[in-house]
Amino acid sequence: MKSFFIQTLAGVAVALGVGLMPAGAAQQAPMKSLAQHDSSFVEEAAQAGMAEVMAAKLALDKSHDDAVRNFAQRMIDDHTKANDKLKSIVKAKNISVPGQPSKEQLKKIDSLHKVSGDKFNQRYTEFFGVPAHEKAVNLFEREANSGSDADLRDFAQNTLPTLREHLQMARDLQGQMSAMQTRPPRADRQ
Repeated sequence: MKSFFIQTLAGVAVALGVGLMPAGAAQQAPMKSLAQHDSSFVEEAAQAGMAEVMAAKLALDKSHDDAVRNFAQRMIDDHTKANDKLKSIVKAKNISVPGQPSKEQLKKIDSLHKVSGDKFNQRYTEFFGVPAHEKAVNLFEREANSGSDADLRDFAQNTLPTLREHLQMARDLQGQMSAMQTRPPRADRQ
């Protein structure tokens, strides 16, 4: 019976990608730790990336504005790719990433669930447009310029052009949304 339990536990551990060691056994490959600023970068970048994807998926479901939907789809495509790359880098270092966005980001996403139409579009671009991408560009620039871990520094440098493009897209979208709000209603919409 004990052997069956150990075999089952070992099978579950292998399926989950974790190893089992007898009590007291020393780990052969020590976990690499990151400098504090690299760890903070990993946490913030992972959370922001997940938040962008979650909010963008919601935008695809709730928005009927083509510009908002196109922006959202691009956020899903690019941030999913970046999230996967970051996970791959830290997995190779035996370091984990957060499993969800920050509490503040989750609050913003939750508030998006409660609105629709133009109010949704406005709030989505307010939360996940220009301010979020300015913050992301700053975060990635800091890591690219002063990160201690070469892999994370390279990741930040390689991701920055896309984030800068997102920031410009967000600014353009914000401008379009502002112009729409200042226009008088069309006769066919009254």
